[in-house]
Amino acid sequence: MPKRTGSRRALIVDIKKGKFNSITLHAIFKYNFDNPERKYILEHVNSKFFDIGYNNPKPESHLELIKNPAFIEDDITLKKELDFFLEGLQMFKSEINRYLIINDQFEHSLLSSDFENCFSYLDSMDEASGHSMYTLLAEYLVNDLSGDTEANHELLKYLNSNSSQPKHY
Repeated sequence: MPKRTGSRRALIVDIKKGKFNSITLHAIFKYNFDNPERKYILEHVNSKFFDIGYNNPKPESHLELIKNPAFIEDDITLKKELDFFLEGLQMFKSEINRYLIINDQFEHSLLSSDFENCFSYLDSMDEASGHSMYTLLAEYLVNDLSGDTEANHELLKYLNSNSSQPKHY
């Protein structure tokens, strides 16, 4: 694919001027540019745009899971979607491998009823790769298995009081 220097530069200028909302910027970044072009763009803008471009890959809290809406282009090829997905896997391979190692330890502790270590491993997974629905549900499960239903009520109350409805585009 030939370099689209003009469109890359125009996007960089528009990003710096704040012309896009996050969902539009994510869509443009994902569907209008390939991997080398995305790298070039990210080298020339503020680092906060990395999270927008890759849809907040490492949320800092469970409440951030709902902040970024899901977006899939209607008439895009499967190849384009898989290329973007595989690019993310390559980019975050060390975090993914660390997460998988910790998850194995978590599962062993869970099956051994070692609930104290379960919480430690869940914290480590959140640190390694950001917060996820999986760790949230796993925390709920550990609380349930350890008989701490009050902790689950508090967790649900916290999540319900601090979140909004997800948006889908």
